[in-house]
Amino acid sequence: MRGRGGNRDSVAKTLLAGLRLGPVSMTLACMCGRFAQINAERRALEVLGGAMGDVCLEPSYNVAPSQDAHVIIQQGEAQMAMMSWGLIPAWSKEKGRRPINARVETVTEKPSFRDAFKVRRCLVPVDGFYEWTEAEGGKQPWWIRRADGGPMVLAGLWDAWQDPAGKVLRTFTILTTGANPALRTLHHRMPLMLGVRRASAWLDGAASPQVLQAILDYTPSDELSIHAVDRQVNSPRYNAPECLDPVEADPGS
Repeated sequence: MRGRGGNRDSVAKTLLAGLRLGPVSMTLACMCGRFAQINAERRALEVLGGAMGDVCLEPSYNVAPSQDAHVIIQQGEAQMAMMSWGLIPAWSKEKGRRPINARVETVTEKPSFRDAFKVRRCLVPVDGFYEWTEAEGGKQPWWIRRADGGPMVLAGLWDAWQDPAGKVLRTFTILTTGANPALRTLHHRMPLMLGVRRASAWLDGAASPQVLQAILDYTPSDELSIHAVDRQVNSPRYNAPECLDPVEADPGS
């Protein structure tokens, strides 16, 4: 792999400045719509003091909607579980539309989310996520991670849906909030990233409505590292370590 040092971050900042100023149209698509889980799960559980259970953690560099991913739930203690990305409420008669994101502004009100918000909150540990800009050359993917290289812990909700044959499918969604200045150039939304204290409170089944609302009102201030990656990432079938390799990107391409 090519290096991911500070010089690459400087190039990314220059390119992002071009995105702000140049004649580039941006697609404000669903956020967040892809992520990677490489070893963030283990590192997040180490910090939260949870148990791995019997989940097999294989790295995935390009997790897409409807695919399985690892989430952390609270069942006596924090523990890892495998679920499908795209929430199906337990009361739903069919799979139907499966939202991969839930807005913090409406999560307590929308029927699809309000029950899960009360009793089935989860965390989604990721090494980073992708966002896209669109210009004349097509969609350009960007890899976004914490500047310090640590795992991102995203607030989520989960539910268990049973099909007509009695098979249970556990699913999840990721909460989004308004983007902080570091990400606003790429998108007006970002996943709700939580530190250790807020993450523990989010999992706590006894958390008060006031505590939960304070978490929803929180705007992540983490410093982010952002660089362009190969357009092969646009295909969910492309899942390899090279997904994260930085490439040169023309803001106007």
